[in-house]
Amino acid sequence: MSKVLTASTVITNRPFDDRYFYLELEAPEIARQYEPGQFVMVRCGPPGSLDPLLPRPLTPAAAEPNAGRFGLLYAPAGRGRGWLAERRPGDRLTVWGPLGRGYRVGAGPAVLAGTGRHLAALFPLARRLAARGSPFRLIGLTGLPDSDATPLPEDLEVEAREPGEVDWDSARQIFLAGSPELYRLAARMLPRDVAGRTQVLVEAPMACGVGACFGCTVWTQAGPARACVEGPVFALADLRL
Repeated sequence: MSKVLTASTVITNRPFDDRYFYLELEAPEIARQYEPGQFVMVRCGPPGSLDPLLPRPLTPAAAEPNAGRFGLLYAPAGRGRGWLAERRPGDRLTVWGPLGRGYRVGAGPAVLAGTGRHLAALFPLARRLAARGSPFRLIGLTGLPDSDATPLPEDLEVEAREPGEVDWDSARQIFLAGSPELYRLAARMLPRDVAGRTQVLVEAPMACGVGACFGCTVWTQAGPARACVEGPVFALADLRL
Protein backbone atom coordinates (compact mmCIF):
# COMPACT_ATOMS: atom_id res chain seq x y z
CA MET A 1 0.00 0.00 0.00
CA SER A 2 1.48 3.34 -1.05
CA LYS A 3 1.53 6.47 1.07
CA VAL A 4 -0.06 9.53 -0.51
CA LEU A 5 1.08 13.13 0.00
CA THR A 6 -1.70 15.41 -1.10
CA ALA A 7 -3.17 18.87 -0.84
CA SER A 8 -6.56 17.93 0.61
CA THR A 9 -9.58 20.19 0.39
CA VAL A 10 -11.62 21.03 3.48
CA ILE A 11 -15.26 20.02 2.97
CA THR A 12 -16.47 20.92 6.44
CA ASN A 13 -14.84 21.87 9.75
CA ARG A 14 -17.34 22.35 12.53
CA PRO A 15 -17.86 21.78 16.25
CA PHE A 16 -18.87 18.17 16.90
CA ASP A 17 -19.83 18.87 20.51
CA ASP A 18 -18.54 21.16 23.24
CA ARG A 19 -15.07 19.54 23.22
CA TYR A 20 -14.30 18.38 19.70
CA PHE A 21 -14.25 19.55 16.10
CA TYR A 22 -15.06 17.40 13.09
CA LEU A 23 -12.95 18.01 9.99
CA GLU A 24 -13.97 16.37 6.71
CA LEU A 25 -11.41 16.33 3.91
CA GLU A 26 -11.55 15.45 0.24
CA ALA A 27 -8.59 13.17 -0.51
CA PRO A 28 -9.67 10.33 -2.82
CA GLU A 29 -6.46 8.27 -2.76
CA ILE A 30 -6.14 8.38 1.01
CA ALA A 31 -9.82 7.53 1.49
CA ARG A 32 -9.56 4.64 -0.97
CA GLN A 33 -6.53 3.04 0.70
CA TYR A 34 -7.44 3.69 4.34
CA GLU A 35 -7.95 0.76 6.72
CA PRO A 36 -9.52 1.25 10.20
CA GLY A 37 -6.85 1.95 12.80
CA GLN A 38 -4.44 3.67 10.41
CA PHE A 39 -3.66 7.37 10.77
CA VAL A 40 -2.72 10.42 8.71
CA MET A 41 -0.27 13.26 9.29
CA VAL A 42 -1.69 16.76 8.89
CA ARG A 43 0.44 19.86 8.37
CA CYS A 44 -1.13 22.44 10.68
CA GLY A 45 0.11 25.59 8.98
CA PRO A 46 -0.16 27.44 5.66
CA PRO A 47 1.14 25.59 2.56
CA GLY A 48 4.91 25.85 2.41
CA SER A 49 5.19 26.96 6.04
CA LEU A 50 7.26 25.11 8.64
CA ASP A 51 5.62 26.84 11.58
CA PRO A 52 4.62 24.78 13.49
CA LEU A 53 7.48 22.54 12.42
CA LEU A 54 5.90 19.17 13.13
CA PRO A 55 2.69 17.82 11.58
CA ARG A 56 -0.02 16.32 13.77
CA PRO A 57 -0.94 12.61 13.70
CA LEU A 58 -4.72 12.11 13.60
CA THR A 59 -6.77 8.93 13.34
CA PRO A 60 -9.81 9.09 11.04
CA ALA A 61 -13.22 8.77 12.67
CA ALA A 62 -14.89 8.21 9.29
CA ALA A 63 -13.92 7.22 5.76
CA GLU A 64 -15.98 7.11 2.57
CA PRO A 65 -13.85 5.52 -0.17
CA ASN A 66 -16.49 5.89 -2.88
CA ALA A 67 -16.95 9.58 -2.10
CA GLY A 68 -13.20 10.16 -1.76
CA ARG A 69 -13.38 11.73 1.67
CA PHE A 70 -12.56 11.03 5.30
CA GLY A 71 -13.24 12.71 8.63
CA LEU A 72 -11.10 13.58 11.64
CA LEU A 73 -12.31 14.22 15.17
CA TYR A 74 -9.93 16.41 17.15
CA ALA A 75 -9.72 18.71 20.15
CA PRO A 76 -8.76 22.26 19.07
CA ALA A 77 -5.97 22.54 21.66
CA GLY A 78 -2.48 23.94 21.15
CA ARG A 79 -1.04 25.95 18.26
CA GLY A 80 -1.37 23.28 15.61
CA ARG A 81 -4.89 22.04 16.20
CA GLY A 82 -5.98 25.53 17.21
CA TRP A 83 -4.93 26.69 13.74
CA LEU A 84 -6.71 23.68 12.25
CA ALA A 85 -9.98 24.71 13.93
CA GLU A 86 -9.91 27.99 11.98
CA ARG A 87 -9.90 26.35 8.54
CA ARG A 88 -12.93 26.87 6.32
CA PRO A 89 -14.53 24.89 3.46
CA GLY A 90 -12.39 25.16 0.36
CA ASP A 91 -9.13 25.64 2.26
CA ARG A 92 -6.28 23.32 1.34
CA LEU A 93 -4.30 21.22 3.82
CA THR A 94 -1.18 19.13 3.29
CA VAL A 95 -1.91 15.58 4.41
CA TRP A 96 -0.06 12.31 3.98
CA GLY A 97 -1.20 8.78 4.61
CA PRO A 98 -2.70 6.37 5.26
CA LEU A 99 0.09 5.34 7.61
CA GLY A 100 0.85 2.39 9.84
CA ARG A 101 -0.88 -0.94 10.33
CA GLY A 102 -4.57 -0.96 11.15
CA TYR A 103 -6.82 -3.50 12.82
CA ARG A 104 -6.73 -7.00 11.35
CA VAL A 105 -10.33 -8.14 11.07
CA GLY A 106 -11.27 -11.79 11.17
CA ALA A 107 -14.54 -13.67 11.49
CA GLY A 108 -16.93 -13.96 14.40
CA PRO A 109 -18.58 -11.67 16.95
CA ALA A 110 -16.53 -8.63 17.89
CA VAL A 111 -16.31 -6.24 20.81
CA LEU A 112 -15.07 -2.73 20.02
CA ALA A 113 -14.34 -0.79 23.19
CA GLY A 114 -12.68 2.52 23.92
CA THR A 115 -12.44 5.37 26.37
CA GLY A 116 -13.25 9.04 25.83
CA ARG A 117 -12.05 10.56 22.56
CA HIS A 118 -10.21 7.33 21.68
CA LEU A 119 -13.54 5.65 20.93
CA ALA A 120 -13.80 7.64 17.68
CA ALA A 121 -10.94 5.60 16.20
CA LEU A 122 -13.27 2.59 16.30
CA PHE A 123 -16.13 4.22 14.38
CA PRO A 124 -14.80 3.29 10.89
CA LEU A 125 -14.32 -0.31 11.98
CA ALA A 126 -17.83 -0.44 13.44
CA ARG A 127 -19.30 0.90 10.20
CA ARG A 128 -17.34 -1.63 8.15
CA LEU A 129 -18.56 -4.52 10.31
CA ALA A 130 -22.13 -3.20 10.11
CA ALA A 131 -21.91 -3.03 6.31
CA ARG A 132 -20.76 -6.65 6.23
CA GLY A 133 -23.51 -7.77 8.56
CA SER A 134 -20.93 -8.96 11.10
CA PRO A 135 -22.13 -8.97 14.73
CA PHE A 136 -20.40 -6.49 17.02
CA ARG A 137 -20.87 -4.33 20.10
CA LEU A 138 -19.47 -0.80 20.32
CA ILE A 139 -18.78 0.11 23.94
CA GLY A 140 -17.74 3.36 25.57
CA LEU A 141 -15.88 2.23 28.68
CA THR A 142 -16.54 4.11 31.90
CA GLY A 143 -14.79 4.30 35.25
CA LEU A 144 -11.31 5.05 33.85
CA PRO A 145 -9.35 8.33 34.07
CA ASP A 146 -9.92 9.24 30.41
CA SER A 147 -13.52 8.00 30.16
CA ASP A 148 -15.10 11.45 30.17
CA ALA A 149 -16.36 13.22 27.06
CA THR A 150 -16.98 10.18 24.89
CA PRO A 151 -18.04 11.35 21.40
CA LEU A 152 -21.32 9.82 20.27
CA PRO A 153 -21.95 9.32 16.53
CA GLU A 154 -25.47 9.66 15.18
CA ASP A 155 -25.35 6.48 13.10
CA LEU A 156 -23.93 4.02 15.65
CA GLU A 157 -25.27 2.65 18.92
CA VAL A 158 -22.77 3.02 21.75
CA GLU A 159 -23.18 1.12 25.02
CA ALA A 160 -21.75 2.53 28.24
CA ARG A 161 -20.14 -0.14 30.41
CA GLU A 162 -17.44 -0.46 33.03
CA PRO A 163 -14.72 -2.92 31.98
CA GLY A 164 -15.89 -5.50 34.51
CA GLU A 165 -19.42 -5.44 33.07
CA VAL A 166 -18.38 -6.44 29.54
CA ASP A 167 -18.74 -10.06 28.42
CA TRP A 168 -15.29 -10.27 26.85
CA ASP A 169 -15.31 -14.07 26.65
CA SER A 170 -18.14 -14.12 24.11
CA ALA A 171 -16.14 -12.18 21.50
CA ARG A 172 -14.03 -13.95 18.90
CA GLN A 173 -12.14 -10.71 18.31
CA ILE A 174 -11.63 -7.66 20.53
CA PHE A 175 -10.54 -4.22 19.37
CA LEU A 176 -9.51 -1.60 21.94
CA ALA A 177 -8.70 2.10 21.66
CA GLY A 178 -7.64 3.99 24.75
CA SER A 179 -4.89 4.95 27.12
CA PRO A 180 -2.05 2.80 28.49
CA GLU A 181 -4.11 2.50 31.69
CA LEU A 182 -6.83 0.69 29.75
CA TYR A 183 -4.34 -1.68 28.14
CA ARG A 184 -2.66 -2.49 31.44
CA LEU A 185 -6.07 -3.19 32.95
CA ALA A 186 -6.98 -5.43 30.01
CA ALA A 187 -3.71 -7.35 30.31
CA ARG A 188 -4.43 -8.02 34.00
CA MET A 189 -8.14 -8.70 33.67
CA LEU A 190 -8.50 -10.76 30.51
CA PRO A 191 -7.73 -14.49 30.47
CA ARG A 192 -4.71 -15.42 28.36
CA ASP A 193 -6.77 -16.82 25.49
CA VAL A 194 -8.96 -13.69 25.37
CA ALA A 195 -5.95 -11.37 25.52
CA GLY A 196 -4.50 -13.34 22.63
CA ARG A 197 -7.34 -12.25 20.35
CA THR A 198 -7.28 -8.61 21.48
CA GLN A 199 -5.82 -5.80 19.36
CA VAL A 200 -5.04 -2.34 20.73
CA LEU A 201 -4.43 1.04 19.12
CA VAL A 202 -1.34 2.67 20.64
CA GLU A 203 -0.89 6.43 20.67
CA ALA A 204 2.69 7.70 20.87
CA PRO A 205 4.41 11.04 20.16
CA MET A 206 5.17 11.22 16.44
CA ALA A 207 7.37 13.58 14.46
CA CYS A 208 7.62 12.01 11.01
CA GLY A 209 4.97 9.28 10.81
CA VAL A 210 7.07 7.12 8.47
CA GLY A 211 9.54 5.41 10.81
CA ALA A 212 12.59 7.60 10.22
CA CYS A 213 12.91 9.36 13.57
CA PHE A 214 12.07 6.55 16.05
CA GLY A 215 10.28 9.11 18.21
CA CYS A 216 7.24 6.86 18.60
CA THR A 217 9.06 3.76 19.85
CA VAL A 218 7.03 1.39 22.02
CA TRP A 219 8.26 -1.76 23.72
CA THR A 220 7.03 -5.17 22.67
CA GLN A 221 7.95 -8.68 23.79
CA ALA A 222 10.31 -8.84 20.80
CA GLY A 223 11.96 -5.48 21.55
CA PRO A 224 11.42 -1.90 20.37
CA ALA A 225 8.86 -1.20 17.64
CA ARG A 226 7.77 1.97 15.88
CA ALA A 227 4.12 2.83 16.46
CA CYS A 228 3.96 4.55 13.07
CA VAL A 229 5.21 1.53 11.08
CA GLU A 230 4.84 -1.72 13.03
CA GLY A 231 1.76 -0.18 14.70
CA PRO A 232 -0.20 1.76 15.71
CA VAL A 233 -2.28 -1.41 16.16
CA PHE A 234 -0.59 -4.19 18.12
CA ALA A 235 -1.70 -7.46 19.63
CA LEU A 236 -2.24 -6.85 23.34
CA ALA A 237 -0.18 -9.93 24.19
CA ASP A 238 2.78 -8.55 22.22
CA LEU A 239 3.14 -5.36 24.28
CA ARG A 240 5.26 -4.79 27.36
CA LEU A 241 2.96 -2.82 29.63
